[in-house]
Amino acid sequence: MKNITWFFFCISLFHCSNGSIKEKKIEPALAKAGHEKIYVTAASLLDSQHIDDARHLRIVISGTLPSPAYKLQGVKQNIDGNIIELMPYAHYNKNAMAAQMLVPCQDTVAVKIGKIGTYKIRLIGRQNTIENTIEVK
Repeated sequence: MKNITWFFFCISLFHCSNGSIKEKKIEPALAKAGHEKIYVTAASLLDSQHIDDARHLRIVISGTLPSPAYKLQGVKQNIDGNIIELMPYAHYNKNAMAAQMLVPCQDTVAVKIGKIGTYKIRLIGRQNTIENTIEVK
């Protein structure tokens, strides 16, 4: 009877470990460099909806890092017509001892745009994507 119980226990453990845990998807280029996406919460324009003389739009990105062992490294940008994709990423220090707690972070990004008009900002994070539509004057 013990063997049968042990058998079903092992089967249930195997099933749980293979089927119910979702793997986090990391961009291959970021993973190779030891970087990961952060949790994103908001993207907003700095100051006003106007661009500067060099045609830069300044966007404030807010989010959280998974723990104090992560440090915000930068923001990967991709501009396709009127769609601006921003993906903030952080470096994980695997040798750091840190409490498992979320750490708020914020960064300002200058995005070079071609012309005034309506743009869709797509902020790509670790678990979600936030989209905003803005009018640049």
